[in-house]
Amino acid sequence: MEGADYGVLAPAWAGTAAGALASDAAFVQGMLDAEAAWVQVQADAGLCSIEDAQAVREVASVERYDLALLASKTPDGANALIPLLGMMRELLTHDGAAKTASTALHRGATSQDIIDTALMLILSKTVTLTLADLRSTAGGLAALAREHRSTVCIARSLTQHALPTTLGWKAASWLSAVLDAER
Repeated sequence: MEGADYGVLAPAWAGTAAGALASDAAFVQGMLDAEAAWVQVQADAGLCSIEDAQAVREVASVERYDLALLASKTPDGANALIPLLGMMRELLTHDGAAKTASTALHRGATSQDIIDTALMLILSKTVTLTLADLRSTAGGLAALAREHRSTVCIARSLTQHALPTTLGWKAASWLSAVLDAER
């Protein structure tokens, strides 16, 4: 399951170290973690029982879910959380959880709250690798710009030939975008 692309986020896989930490499974686990944490907050505030929070924690493991099925249901609600919540509620019912656990699940939250939190959980795990990749890319582009500062090449504007430029200038413009991304 780790590293597999089920189409929950997108139908493509980058194959990088950061990409491995940002897999469909990682994204779904992030949503599960956010939902479980939210029910725990409710339990801590006395809005549901500790048993409810425990029941949600018990179903908040990505291994319990069919990610291909989840991906196939995602277009129906325009995001993966809506069918995931249905799957979680089904597990809560089948696992004999407290009746209120299903009610506490997602109560007061929005899909955007949970999805954004899951994405930030992934970002917190991938930012160091991504920054290292950006720095490595920047170094390569800087070397390419220096090496080819006088190498004439075709410029394009909306896929049409434009006045000639240098490969060094093009590499420098790519470098600028990479440095902007790093910042």
